[in-house]
Amino acid sequence: MAKDSKKTKSMSKWLIVIAILVVLAIIYFVLFTLQGPITYPNPGPTTCFPNKGFSCSNLTYYPATKNITVTLSQDTGSNWSSTEIIFVPENTQYSNIAWNSTSAVQIYDALSNRNVINIRLPINDNIPSGSSLVGALWARYTIPSNHTLQYTNLALVELHAS
Repeated sequence: MAKDSKKTKSMSKWLIVIAILVVLAIIYFVLFTLQGPITYPNPGPTTCFPNKGFSCSNLTYYPATKNITVTLSQDTGSNWSSTEIIFVPENTQYSNIAWNSTSAVQIYDALSNRNVINIRLPINDNIPSGSSLVGALWARYTIPSNHTLQYTNLALVELHAS
């Protein structure tokens, strides 16, 4: 009887080891064989993620003209004047932002607190079909009450070319 008990315990240990090996083999097969490389055949929509105090909507990228259109508003509690807005690709050094260039859109009217504007911005980078470009919308403006020049990051944007 003691021999049967020892055989049963020994057999149980082997069954557990075999079961663990089978589970590991299945996990390996699923993770490394079936998945293959991750691809994105249909890029997602062009997206805009506004920072606090701003809204960003209706972002559209036009590959033929290398322009975007976007609806923006600010709710910072201050009116802005002499406003420029520019798209800055990710990894651009701040000192290399081309203010007063063809890349910046000048809004000479005041951008009042909670006012909504629709703008068209040029994008100086080619975005190959099926890929995307990440960057940010920046604004340079003056607050009329104290005449100081301000710079702010309005939103993170991701542009997809189909």
